[in-house]
Amino acid sequence: MIQNAVIRLTKMNSDDKLFYREIYTDSNLMQYICKALDDSAAEKYFNIALKLMTKTPTKSLMFVIKLLNSNTKIGIISLRWNQE
Repeated sequence: MIQNAVIRLTKMNSDDKLFYREIYTDSNLMQYICKALDDSAAEKYFNIALKLMTKTPTKSLMFVIKLLNSNTKIGIISLRWNQE
């Protein structure tokens, strides 16, 4: 967990599947990133993301961004790095 005075980042887990799907299937939200996914693709990529976070060595982590005062989920962020 990472936090400051306003937000908290928690490692994405299986409980976040609905929120992930809501974000990645929303065409208005995704218009600046890529084409919105359909439900099937969103589920597939969510499962892939969770699996990648368990690999050793880990090269990617995804976090859900939550407002600290209300615990409301407001976004997802991914951190990736090369371990060479």
